[in-house]
Amino acid sequence: MRSVILAILAGLLFGCRMVPHISMGSGSTQPVRVAVTSPTAKLIVAAARAQLVSPASYTGAYYAMLYPSGDVPADKGACVDVVIRALRGTGKDLQKLIHQDMVRDFVGYPRH
Repeated sequence: MRSVILAILAGLLFGCRMVPHISMGSGSTQPVRVAVTSPTAKLIVAAARAQLVSPASYTGAYYAMLYPSGDVPADKGACVDVVIRALRGTGKDLQKLIHQDMVRDFVGYPRH
């Protein structure tokens, strides 16, 4: 489970950067193209695209929320909220998955 969570979090960190191209090392850049082939990935992409119909405005504010399935107001959010809402398109609740993993193995999480 932790590897799945770490992969999702790594995706979140990359996804938060507004980088439309990847450097090829020689100063040239190439557009980023990702093939979406798995049924689960297609659901996630569809749920993310659906958020473009009425996009949330950015906020870095903290909100108390319900557990599980809590969410910030639909018209607010940050990049992580887009991903969390997109994952819900597959029936997955990232908040709940991380909480359950932390309960199982809290000492495995870094503390700074």
